[in-house]
Amino acid sequence: MRRRLPWWADDIIRDAGASYLHGFPRTPGPEIELANPLLVLEAAGRGERQLDRTLPPFFAAVGTRDPLLDDTRRLERALAGLGVPCEARYYRGRIHAFHALVFDPVARRCWRDALAFIERTLRST
Repeated sequence: MRRRLPWWADDIIRDAGASYLHGFPRTPGPEIELANPLLVLEAAGRGERQLDRTLPPFFAAVGTRDPLLDDTRRLERALAGLGVPCEARYYRGRIHAFHALVFDPVARRCWRDALAFIERTLRST
């Protein structure tokens, strides 16, 4: 279940989705399957779909005030169900795209976390 968002955030997300899928059917099907890759990963975890490639390790950074928080939690669960390493990091009180605010010490910590993940991942391959 998705957390309730402020009306203005919900409107922006709905507008973005409508623009993204403009001209395509809004019902699930092969033409829009990857419009939401999270649904593909969840279906694969339930055995309803086969993935055609091995997935790499994931780093998922999200603020706890980001509208994508629930999707990040779903991504973490879906990847765990597929046995794909996922390092999800939750940054308390941060908003969407907080990591772009490089003057914020938490944003800089997020970048350090991401770079450390890349270094560890590359070292282990």
